[in-house]
Amino acid sequence: MAVQAHITPAETTAADFRKHLPDTTIERFTRASKQTPEEYGKYFDDNRAPPWLHDLVTEWRQLIQEPFSGVTNDGNVV
Repeated sequence: MAVQAHITPAETTAADFRKHLPDTTIERFTRASKQTPEEYGKYFDDNRAPPWLHDLVTEWRQLIQEPFSGVTNDGNVV
């Protein structure tokens, strides 16, 4: 197994983070850049696009209907 060298912040450049960003030239982003928020929301709901994000938002929409009961890290609400 190869050991990767540790890279310190001084060894990185300001643009290094860009390799982790999605390609903004794909259709999803070019279409969204031409839509109003309302148009984007309608397209998002009507087409489930992208499916993984639509499924996540659908789950959040259901969860937000539940009453807030507190914060927990072990099952016991504080």
